[in-house]
Amino acid sequence: MDRPTSHRISLGSIPLALADARILASERRIEGPAGTQTLEPQVMRVLLALATTPGIVQAREQLLEDCWDGVVVGEDSLNRAIAAIRRALRGAGITGVQVETLSKTGYRLVLPAGDEGAATAPLAPGLRPLLTRRTAISAGVAAGLVGVTGWLARPDPEREQAEILIARARDHWRLGLGGNSRDGVQAAEQAVALAPDHAPAWGMLALVQRDLSENGGPELAQAALERCEQAVSRAFALDPQQGEALAARAMIPPLFGDWQNVRRGLETVLQTVPGQAAALDALGVLHGSTGQMAKALDISLQQASADPMAALFQYKLIYRQWANGLIRDMDRTADRAVTLWPMHGAIWMARMWTYAYTGRAEAALRMLEEPSHSALMPPPMRRCFEATFTALASRRPADAANAIDLNRALSPNGIGPAVAAIQHLAVLGAPDAAMDVARGMLLGEGRHAGRLRNDRRFAANLNDQHRRKTLVLFIPATASLRAHAGFLPLLERVGMTDYWARAGVTPDFQARRAG
Repeated sequence: MDRPTSHRISLGSIPLALADARILASERRIEGPAGTQTLEPQVMRVLLALATTPGIVQAREQLLEDCWDGVVVGEDSLNRAIAAIRRALRGAGITGVQVETLSKTGYRLVLPAGDEGAATAPLAPGLRPLLTRRTAISAGVAAGLVGVTGWLARPDPEREQAEILIARARDHWRLGLGGNSRDGVQAAEQAVALAPDHAPAWGMLALVQRDLSENGGPELAQAALERCEQAVSRAFALDPQQGEALAARAMIPPLFGDWQNVRRGLETVLQTVPGQAAALDALGVLHGSTGQMAKALDISLQQASADPMAALFQYKLIYRQWANGLIRDMDRTADRAVTLWPMHGAIWMARMWTYAYTGRAEAALRMLEEPSHSALMPPPMRRCFEATFTALASRRPADAANAIDLNRALSPNGIGPAVAAIQHLAVLGAPDAAMDVARGMLLGEGRHAGRLRNDRRFAANLNDQHRRKTLVLFIPATASLRAHAGFLPLLERVGMTDYWARAGVTPDFQARRAG
């Protein structure tokens, strides 16, 4: 039978048994032979929508309308929910329930032939027996969702709207748009206003405010940080183990110079909430920033597989595949990402830079000619990129000298120009100049020392201390810098060699030399 349209799918209290799965919707858990998995509220709604009529195809449009209450969201939200359901089923060892994709149509829940979905687990006192699929259907799913399954019992419209807003804020975070995170902040603020006693709303607000404190303009940083700390406190008062709040708190201290403590904080979060996405992502950044690109790649592969429609994970995967010499894989990832998110600045930059650094500078120049992105670059920065890629393509000494001069002149104008100049100078064969810029950026020495705050004329205003990540020192483009006599002394002065010793870490470039 077909499910009536426009049902409000909410999380009730009556468990449901399907094959070897036990669904506890109100607790957002599914139980199976291998254990228990917890689902996000929106993901549980999609599972319940499919479970109302196993074997019946549910159109994508209908699922979006039912589970998001008509609020317009991207199809990647549904893709992410389906991927999360499948991941949870695998994690719980459930083999009798599968989600089947019907190309260009939708999804359906598939059970073993003849399965009645009877429950074998005992119920807590006061709960009615779990309903079998046949019993639920014979009772009339369309007329009796409230009375039979309890999924629609006592709906809380404000809580449900808050969950939609939380999902919207999370989608903004997954896009990884940096300074353009204010839409995510707005959604999270609306969520806590609707559901002030809901810990996940405060946790998501803490996470997006923390990102805004790092990636927004300096005029926003202090207020965003204070709001982040307030949201963390409110979340912990409601749930001391709320995942996003734990991650936000661990990510407040700048990474630069404090790698050991930040790593301990992130690992503590992941012990408390295994797989917590923001903490795991930050740990990948930490690994890359301390020369452990192989470990960073492992995290990127894990997160990109778990959530393939998160642009944040995809552009980091591009860089990390490149850093580990996986050029063919990098190209596939980059081309797919550009197709899915053609207007995403970080993805565009990752594709352009990796073209330039893998012997395809002409392709990078063609990308730079595209007005959709390059027109947004400040003119001095664009001229610097164009000169660098031209020199890499032509290999003429005069072009290289011109690019080196432009990069050296631009580097003091902020962290962004300095990061670009370090890699450009190194790949242009000017490691001494690259070292001068690195000392200026990391130690504040010499004429290449950057401004305390970025200049709006040259780059987006970002929190400098958070952006002083040393990732640029360990990418393939800066190999000549790592061979420089001043490289290890520089790392000793910023405290990284001490971190390696205390943490028992051997960076990849030293491991390769030893091998």
